[in-house]
Amino acid sequence: MATIRKLRSKWQALIRRKYSQPIYKTFIKKEDAVKWARDTEVKIEQGLYQDFTLAKTTKLKDVLVQYRDRVSINKKGFDQERYKINKLIRSDIANKNLSELTSLVLLDFIEKQKKVSKESTINKYITLISCTLNFSERFLGISLNKNPLKFIKRLKESQFVGQVIEPHEETLLLKHAESSKLYWLKTAIILGIDCGLRRGEI
Repeated sequence: MATIRKLRSKWQALIRRKYSQPIYKTFIKKEDAVKWARDTEVKIEQGLYQDFTLAKTTKLKDVLVQYRDRVSINKKGFDQERYKINKLIRSDIANKNLSELTSLVLLDFIEKQKKVSKESTINKYITLISCTLNFSERFLGISLNKNPLKFIKRLKESQFVGQVIEPHEETLLLKHAESSKLYWLKTAIILGIDCGLRRGEI
């Protein structure tokens, strides 16, 4: 049963649920509070009610930290993903509440990133934000009004152009690697060339 009470110059509708946080909302007119309480109770009974309170008070950076420490840490490429998550945490968009993450906000973030990052990096940021929002809904119980990434298209990435070094270039490269303070550099280069490895694989 909902409670309608006067709160200063406004009216507050309060619905208490067993084993759950109370739901409340404030209105200027009493009849609006009564109508909202009636409609909300019907949705609760039908199992259709979604509480967006947590989305309005939880920042993206807080969920990114949890995703990094609870999900990303178990991935094979954790070191690279952790680096990108930490960069995201320091960005302006990370200070937004989850309810503030609209498609327009994300498009603005993407436009700003275009000035400092490559298309592939920006796409990885988009994927990380998407995974984090899914994590917040599935495991943290944070209801989101809508998916802000629904209409966001991934950027077209430039095609990678490989370059094969000539034998004399390989000789010169290994010669200079011998004089490096990184004693393992020459071995790493030989391993990479002979096995066709990427830098991350080396």
